[in-house]
Amino acid sequence: MNNMTNESLSPEKNHCPFCESELVKQQDRCIQCGAERVKGHVSASERRKIRYLRIVLVAIWAVIFSAFYPASSNFALKGLLFIVAIAASLIIPALYFKIKNKDNVIWKKKAIPW
Repeated sequence: MNNMTNESLSPEKNHCPFCESELVKQQDRCIQCGAERVKGHVSASERRKIRYLRIVLVAIWAVIFSAFYPASSNFALKGLLFIVAIAASLIIPALYFKIKNKDNVIWKKKAIPW
């Protein structure tokens, strides 16, 4: 899949980076070739970091809950806290990288489904 980084298209440029057709100012999709501008793009290496961070956080929560709540009398509370911790471990890293990359803009040309 063809990707172009934000260096290849300045805000003043009014042409598609793939087919060079003219674009209306701030247009997010090229009518000619179907390329689209993606705002807040998270690169593959950063998605990999998110995955590893999630695995580490889930492992940390599992160790904490097994060490500090081994024979808790209130099983429902322990389960609820664990579910909240796992949900936070999955959501917070993705939000962090999405906010960090909110100004990252790339152009992507989608593959033709033939």
